[in-house]
Amino acid sequence: MGSPSAAHRLLIWDFVTDRITERPLAGWGMEASREIPGHRDSPTAEALRRFHLTGPGAALWLPSAMLLPLHPHNGALQLWLELGLPGALLGAALALLLGGAAARSPRPAVATAVLAAASVTAMLSFGAWQEWWVGAELMALAAVAALPACDPG
Repeated sequence: MGSPSAAHRLLIWDFVTDRITERPLAGWGMEASREIPGHRDSPTAEALRRFHLTGPGAALWLPSAMLLPLHPHNGALQLWLELGLPGALLGAALALLLGGAAARSPRPAVATAVLAAASVTAMLSFGAWQEWWVGAELMALAAVAALPACDPG
């Protein structure tokens, strides 16, 4: 078994995708992750087996871990879970716009690297609505926007 944190995320994402299929269009409501029915439940033995999270290498706490302790730890899944298809489409449009803006920035390599780092973090870690996380991303965006253009010569 890999990292207990990664294993827990697999179980969280499995639970979240099941909840998305229950309300794919309208979602559950902004910041509803903490109140999704079953979020405090532990993974089933079947889910643990399906993800090969059993046996002597399995973390002792995984069988009692909550299925959705706070948020999905995946920005795309959180948008779809909470805001439904319109939120998922808006999130995809924002990602596309940010990619285009990074390509047109005075320092496209730096902007793309910052966008890539933010994307990886957003897909694995923090909740989409955490103010400090959004603020940190806005500060990174401002720092990149303030960089002078590269002199190709």
